Amino acid sequence: MREISVAIFIALLLSSCVTVPVSDGAKQSQDQPIVNQFKDMSAEEIVAAGDQAWRDGELERAVFIYMQALTVADDASVWLKVGRIQQHTGETLAAWQAFEQVLALDPNNAAAHEYLGMLYIGSKQKDLAVQHLEMAVDLDPTRWAAYNALGVLADATGDYARAIGYYEQALQQRPESAMLLTNLGYSHYLTGDLEDAERFFLVAIGVDRNYQPAIANLGLIRARGGNYASAVEILENIMDRAKALNDVGYIAFVNGDIEEAERLLGDAVKASPTYYETAYENLDRVRAAQSVERPSADEISQRPDGSSEYRQVKTDRLNVRRTDSIDAPIIGFLASENRVRVLLDQGAWSFIASDAEGDDQSISGWVMSGFLSDLPEPAD
Repeated sequence: MREISVAIFIALLLSSCVTVPVSDGAKQSQDQPIVNQFKDMSAEEIVAAGDQAWRDGELERAVFIYMQALTVADDASVWLKVGRIQQHTGETLAAWQAFEQVLALDPNNAAAHEYLGMLYIGSKQKDLAVQHLEMAVDLDPTRWAAYNALGVLADATGDYARAIGYYEQALQQRPESAMLLTNLGYSHYLTGDLEDAERFFLVAIGVDRNYQPAIANLGLIRARGGNYASAVEILENIMDRAKALNDVGYIAFVNGDIEEAERLLGDAVKASPTYYETAYENLDRVRAAQSVERPSADEISQRPDGSSEYRQVKTDRLNVRRTDSIDAPIIGFLASENRVRVLLDQGAWSFIASDAEGDDQSISGWVMSGFLSDLPEPAD
């Protein structure tokens, strides 16, 4: 961990801020009254002035005042305030430097570990994110946001059981959080447990009737279960009717309910004939897929756990065919690392549905199983 001086940090801070260019002399004359204001004050008094500026919404001024306090006494709690403001304003480098300075002074500062973990998520450095977030909850089990972030990372790697555990830990601290309840429900959805997923989405809506992610996910659950009318009705609370019909129609398509998908997408086009081009595109997919030889519902339900298996494409371009034959017409393509649901595995051939809703490559059909691989293993 690299320590930096207050002077170096101020240089970084000024280089990261967008300001109107002024001469060095003019800048000095602008800042001098502020500096003089605090020259005879204690560090605690200066920090109190910074806190007031923060409460007043004067964030840049608050950071400048905190930096004056740090010239009097190097204090981890003040660096933490600076880092939080810089993180809020999107000054990522300055925030990262501030939180690192906190840990240089106080290696067991749980808040700094949590905030650094969030920054590393933003920069897609998952291992470092997990390292800091786990340290945060080890040091302070009440850090609900860190548990939530760990849950999101676990979901992203397919470790849904671990994600559920993290969300449950977070809910012990924030039992009335619609966001946490929705995230927990979504993890259950990803495991194929639609009943528990719906239950948590309903609880989330009970906590906050206007929480859009919970409403959207409840509509998704109803559509996945084939209750298309209910799904449309729910989604109309957060989007226009054409989009609701399109989204539910697409899910009906993925479910294999081709006729229902065509009806819903046709209604979406009628609801917004000049605007909703996506419905036209999905309708084209449905009509192209009507010639696909799909496995029966009984065949799909024969999976040992009664659910679909998620895999990913391991070749640059995978042909999707109308039937399970190398001579069958190609109806579309999937790209490397596209995630799919395997609805039926017949050994050499698998019937799949693309998992990327709204993706231009969303499609259902037959692919050669050898070009699919397991999803990446979650990190320990």
